[in-house]
Amino acid sequence: MMSEWKLSEAFPQLPWADEADQFCFRILEEKTTIFEQLAACRIAKVAAHHGVCLGIITARKSSFEIRINIYRDLFEQMYTLGHEIGHTFHLDPDTHHSFERFPSVAAQPGIDSLVEDFCDAFSMKWVDANDWQKVMSFIEQIE
Repeated sequence: MMSEWKLSEAFPQLPWADEADQFCFRILEEKTTIFEQLAACRIAKVAAHHGVCLGIITARKSSFEIRINIYRDLFEQMYTLGHEIGHTFHLDPDTHHSFERFPSVAAQPGIDSLVEDFCDAFSMKWVDANDWQKVMSFIEQIE
């Protein structure tokens, strides 16, 4: 069961945090599949990655593509997927600009670090909302 803490309370300076809270709440209420969640976040593809970084999100024709490093252990892959999904709340898939939807946020000192912290926190909340076994099952199918 998902914990009661809210991203919007932990990150009040990020205007998309409430939307992320609502997204995680809907997972529980509507019992959405991971595929439905990816579609809601405009993620067209999740694929394997063989590079150095844990994960990458890129814009592809009004949608996103996420690549996960399959050389990491399954738990790292699981939380990396959640982290990259967290980025969809502030990125614009048409331009891939970080703060096009929220220009007032761009000038905040330390914003890049804050966004990464948000995505880490979102990942924990997302995995919790889905149940880690469901996410792990999805991760094991990535090619």
